[in-house]
Amino acid sequence: MKELEKFVTLRECPSETLGMLFVDFKYSSIDEENENPVQPDVFEKKLSMTKTDKSKVKELLIEKIIELSNENDMLEKFSLVDILKEYKDDELLLKRKITAKFLNASLYIAANGRIGQGNTVLVSKENYDKLKMSEYTEGYELFFDDSVEDIYIYRRNGFDQPGLILATFEDKYELIDIGFFPQKQFQKITLK
Repeated sequence: MKELEKFVTLRECPSETLGMLFVDFKYSSIDEENENPVQPDVFEKKLSMTKTDKSKVKELLIEKIIELSNENDMLEKFSLVDILKEYKDDELLLKRKITAKFLNASLYIAANGRIGQGNTVLVSKENYDKLKMSEYTEGYELFFDDSVEDIYIYRRNGFDQPGLILATFEDKYELIDIGFFPQKQFQKITLK
């Protein structure tokens, strides 16, 4: 599990039942009608961890990253399909367009996720080499898997921030999306 810690927050739990408390503060701290403080919405999420084969955790992580990235409503904006066709003969312009899409996706996570820019990239080694991503992925953790066809940029947050965590208890594992709108920490750049 330690090798996956670069790509997902690892949380060791004291029991096989994980409880999380979420607090949603209202936009205004004072009720304008009664001039009383507004009570925040509070809810608890409980999860019983299941015994998952250790070898399947990486596969489940990739599936969850793809699932959360596909929930985003801006998939068309971050598509490289037409750009790859249009600028295939102009290497410099193509590189600039890809770099711009990559940076825009990362900044989109910062603006909508409200924590910070994307800091981790899931991509196949083939696409990484084909698009010469080494030139514009400095400062990102790179997560390679040949089963993915597109590029996934996401923010690996702490346990107290929205996103995805891997909870562990002895030999039990569970991937959990936590916080309000965890999908806003993920963005997909479509290649096909």
